[in-house]
Formats: sequence, C-alpha cells, structure tokens
Amino acid sequence: MLRTKTRERGFSEFEFLGLIAAGLLIAGLLAHFFIDQSIQMERLGALVHRDGVRLALESRLTNLEVLKKSAQKLGAETADVELRACVMGDEGNQSCAKKSSCCVSRRTRPFAIYELGDDGKVFGGTEENPACLNELGESIPGGDCFAEARVVLDPVCADGAPNCRQATALILTYQLQFTPSFFNGESETATLERSVSVVVE
Repeated sequence: MLRTKTRERGFSEFEFLGLIAAGLLIAGLLAHFFIDQSIQMERLGALVHRDGVRLALESRLTNLEVLKKSAQKLGAETADVELRACVMGDEGNQSCAKKSSCCVSRRTRPFAIYELGDDGKVFGGTEENPACLNELGESIPGGDCFAEARVVLDPVCADGAPNCRQATALILTYQLQFTPSFFNGESETATLERSVSVVVE
C-alpha cells in the first residue's frame, strides 16, 4: 500500500513572535495586578494605622492627669501662667496676681501634650514644634514620622464668665498631618482636625 507523508506544519516566525508578545502582555498584566494589590494593601494598612494614631492621641487628650502634667511644664510667661491656672486651678496659679480671675476664658493657645512619667515625650506639639509620631501613635525623636501632631487649648469658664480661678471645661483641638505618600493629594485623609472636650471637676 502506498503511504503518503503528511507534512507537519510548524509555527512561522511571525506566529512565534506573536505568541511571545501575548505571553509578555499576560505577564505584564499579572505583574500590574499584583503590584496594584500590594499597593492597595499597604494603603489599607496605612489607613488602619491612621485611625490608631488618632485614638492614641485622643486617649491622652481626654486624660485630665495628662493635661495637668503638661500644664506643669508651661513657662513663666503671662499666657503660660493663665493657661496653667485654667487647667490646674490654685495649684497652677500661684504666680498669678489675681488668682480668682487668672484663667482667661475662650482664649485659644498652643498646648503641648506630654506623656505621664519623666521621659518628657511629647505626643501633641505646637504649630512651630509639632510632635513626631510613628504608626503606633508613639512619640519618636523625629525624622521618619508617620504623623505630625499639633494641639491648641481653649478653656471655658463657668456660666460664660470671661475670667475665673479655674476652667470648668477644656476644649482641645488637634491636627494630625499624615506623611505617607499614600495620602499625597488626598487632603481629606492626609490631614485630620478634630476637637475633644474635658470636664474639669
């Protein structure tokens, strides 16, 4: 019987190059997908840390003992003496000439927040000297900050009085400026400004 040979057709050079191009395209798409997923996960982690830093700072701002500790570190200038009286009352207004009206109500001033203890860590700084916080909300010396924290204090005297011996409430407004590149161009997430109030008994 006569057998006929069948000619096996291979890929042409053009088809082979097309397969390579398709493979590279698929590999590129997969790499882009994984890189994008990685960036999204990092951004999600940064958002979680952002909320943790906020809670850590607020827990200190609403602690009256922390506020008194911070007031003790104020200087001897008139504004500092008045602010110390607002927070500490008689304990803080000793250098004030008229103690019954030493605290000036509704006068907002910068107020650095210090941790309890003797290490002098600042968790809430001022406009000129913001506190540097890591992603856990811990105060660090500076440099690689996850967030910069600034705090101002607005004391309130009882019954709307302009002056008093000690404030009955303290309104603290803080600003957190987050530095990771994930937040660049997103003002709503890059900067957080809120107020908390503390009742002074």
